[in-house]
Amino acid sequence: MGARSLSREMGVTLAEGEALMNKFDNEFPRVREWTRSVIQDATREGASVPSILGRPRHLAGLGGSPQERARAQRQAVNTTCQASAADIMKAATLKVAARLMTMRDENGRPPAEILLQIHDELLLEVDEDRVEDIVDIVVEAMVKAVPLTVKLQVKWRTGRTWGSIQTACIGA
Repeated sequence: MGARSLSREMGVTLAEGEALMNKFDNEFPRVREWTRSVIQDATREGASVPSILGRPRHLAGLGGSPQERARAQRQAVNTTCQASAADIMKAATLKVAARLMTMRDENGRPPAEILLQIHDELLLEVDEDRVEDIVDIVVEAMVKAVPLTVKLQVKWRTGRTWGSIQTACIGA
């Protein structure tokens, strides 16, 4: 996002938008370095970027007009973040599902079922007497889904119905 877009989004003058961008760059200089690195790698690697687990996204436009190039550069950076988040979530979901299958009762029923995955959230239906066990399993699976140098935090909430969910806790 450029200063013009930022100032428009925030309802400030262009000068204020530029000042905010400069302040961000000064506070977090490695973000700009990383962004440049992703774009350079995408250009060098034949117009593709990998997710954290290596899934490639091919980008059209890196060699095109200035507008096409700018769009492809934004896509390169966004894809790296969003596809990697999706990789982490998919890995965590698979770990949770595999662990639940090892916990079946005498009737072959697991103590919880994954109902939905919504972006970076899992919605599970859990036997009331197993909530703490399942929370521990889900938190561990999400935190350890993919080896990272940063520690992920997991928020979890419980409720008898989706509408009654209120308690927010942070695990890991």
